[in-house]
Amino acid sequence: MFTAGTLYIPGILFCYIIAAILLWSWIIRSGESFRNKEINHSELVIKYFFQLIWVGVLVLVVLMAGGFLAQQDTAWHQLTPSNEETMLPRTLIYTFLYPGYVITGGAAWLHARSHFPEKLTSRMNLAFFFATFAPFVFLPAQDPDLLNLSTDFYNILFRSLHWLLTIVWITAIAHILLYFISFIIESLGLSH
Repeated sequence: MFTAGTLYIPGILFCYIIAAILLWSWIIRSGESFRNKEINHSELVIKYFFQLIWVGVLVLVVLMAGGFLAQQDTAWHQLTPSNEETMLPRTLIYTFLYPGYVITGGAAWLHARSHFPEKLTSRMNLAFFFATFAPFVFLPAQDPDLLNLSTDFYNILFRSLHWLLTIVWITAIAHILLYFISFIIESLGLSH
């Protein structure tokens, strides 16, 4: 099996921090230049589409970690039910995709905040918060016993919170997408 003992975690963490600072700084600077100039409707529609792209990148990262790789981790546990070894899918999720949640979710929120501050209401801030942090519940199985359906209180609590936060994440993403799609429709003059 794959072991994570060879990963140099402080170096990886340092790389993530530098990448996040560079990406977020670029987004903030582009937002400042965007707000300081006159734009026409087509440029505004393009900016709204860029916002949708940032949300789409967040969705792809979440689907890769919470969907594909988490399912691989579950299958791996069914083959080797041991808590002693670090499974490759879990290592990929923890090392690359969990920081990706924060980096891409932060990028989507910063893009909205720096390019459209008047449109970022408290409900939208909350939607971006849940879109970024709710996927952390899509954990790979920590304990093979959690994979067994039972009437144990902790198992029911774990599954209930998992599904509740899954629904919250889907609702937050849908809210963000519909919010910005409505502005695209309005900017194109398609609404009456």
